[in-house]
Amino acid sequence: MKNLVRLAATSACVGALSAPAVSWGAADEPIAQDQYITGTLTIDWNARLPQNMENDAAKPGVTNDYRMDATVGHTFYKGTIKCLPYVFSRHIGRIIQEGSCQYDLDLGVINPSNTLQRRVVGKLVGTLPVDKDGRADISIANLRVEVQSIGQAKGFTSKFTGVVIGKPARSKTTLVAGSASARSKASSSCCNSSALIAFSLSGRFSVMMLTLSSTS
Repeated sequence: MKNLVRLAATSACVGALSAPAVSWGAADEPIAQDQYITGTLTIDWNARLPQNMENDAAKPGVTNDYRMDATVGHTFYKGTIKCLPYVFSRHIGRIIQEGSCQYDLDLGVINPSNTLQRRVVGKLVGTLPVDKDGRADISIANLRVEVQSIGQAKGFTSKFTGVVIGKPARSKTTLVAGSASARSKASSSCCNSSALIAFSLSGRFSVMMLTLSSTS
């Protein structure tokens, strides 16, 4: 039971970040059962809507909202995950908002004999910071599973370890773009000058001399 709670809760973390790589502890044994995991994960990309964007970036405070209602074996997970995207200033790349995901998911158990009987026994709560490279170090976050004591079953709090790696935040600025444009123009001017000098020398000495100029 405890391992199932940890495994499914970790899946919730990864799902919200859409990450390609993560490290976690495996369940006791492989599960190969149809319909073992069912449910829905609805995402509202609020930070990508035109009315919530400014200068090609999300307005501070606007979250992308995930609503989960999933069943894993005889456990269920229902609630929300709200993620703030990393936001840089358009011109100089100053950090306006650091990225993070706020978890608030109910964790519950289902009676195997009557699947209509369900009971919430704890929560997956806490904040998971995400840096500008799309990296989330779960071991230093306060993300945790809190299961309450019920009858003879003693409650527990369980934290996570590992790293989730997602897509880096877009940080291109007008200053960087302007600098790149200036370097490109300077390179073009330099190459044109080199070609003119080469053709001038070839005409004067009746020798075809071609000078190639390259920039990295």
